[in-house]
Amino acid sequence: MERWHNLNWTIAAYPDVAANYVLRGELLLRQGDTLGAISDFRHALTLAAVQVETEDWGVVAQTVQDRALAGLRDALRRAARYNSGTD
Repeated sequence: MERWHNLNWTIAAYPDVAANYVLRGELLLRQGDTLGAISDFRHALTLAAVQVETEDWGVVAQTVQDRALAGLRDALRRAARYNSGTD
């Protein structure tokens, strides 16, 4: 619960830091909030894509982008498995 609170505070204070959304997305995915995780991973990808293009080196932004993409794939797989069982 404390980690959740800290991540929410950090995102409110620094809304343009993609890594914060990745971390919260990973936490949400572990807690079973697949839709929340998908939303955070997508937002992280959007922010990281801009940072990759604008930063001189972009290595950290690329790493965050890769981690967000991996998290998004996992979340989408989980969502697809869940939805395939409901038809």
